[in-house]
Amino acid sequence: MKPKLRRLEVIPLKGGFFLKDPLGISEGVFVSPPALSLCLLMDGTKDLSDLKAEYFRLTGYLFKDERMSTF
Repeated sequence: MKPKLRRLEVIPLKGGFFLKDPLGISEGVFVSPPALSLCLLMDGTKDLSDLKAEYFRLTGYLFKDERMSTF
């Protein structure tokens, strides 16, 4: 599985970001700065292992496998 998010509008808020679907297909969601970093990696070219490795390279935080699959 190679997750891909469609284009979303990113609105900075205190403590995080609001991701808004400009097409109105889904409701918006509030995410933390680390979650936004992970979302930005979801471009359809990386599987879960690649995402985990890239996120670790960028942040130094290593997701547990079960945590990554529920994100």
